[in-house]
Amino acid sequence: MMGFIREFLANVRNTKGRLSRSLFFWYSSFLTLLVIAAAALVTLFGKLLFGAAFLNTYFFVSSLFFLLSLPWAMVLVVKRFHDFDLSGWIFLAVIMADFALRFLTADFRQPSPEAEILLALVDLAIVIAISLWPGTPETNRFGPPVQGR
Repeated sequence: MMGFIREFLANVRNTKGRLSRSLFFWYSSFLTLLVIAAAALVTLFGKLLFGAAFLNTYFFVSSLFFLLSLPWAMVLVVKRFHDFDLSGWIFLAVIMADFALRFLTADFRQPSPEAEILLALVDLAIVIAISLWPGTPETNRFGPPVQGR
């Protein structure tokens, strides 16, 4: 387990290199579980020490931990793009296009849940594609293929 954690920490420190599908899955799962566990612990202590409302506190704390883990998650996605022989800057273009779509479809006077659901499904499709699409089998400009576990 400690070897996995050391390997994880080494991989999220920089955007150089590639990341296989299986490692992307394991690292993303580990990061998600870390955020959930940390948020649950902090929320539990807040409930015990201060009597704060559990659900409201959990949503706030989990959102905070999510924002703190976002740079590491972005590094993982950039490395996954490198596995496709694509620049990490394309990931920035995808994020900007997503924000632009959200802004263009937002009706601030009457929010539309259908548009939000559609955009969430598009985001989910992008994540699934990044997770399942195989990388280039040969060495590319970002290095040799990484063998997953």
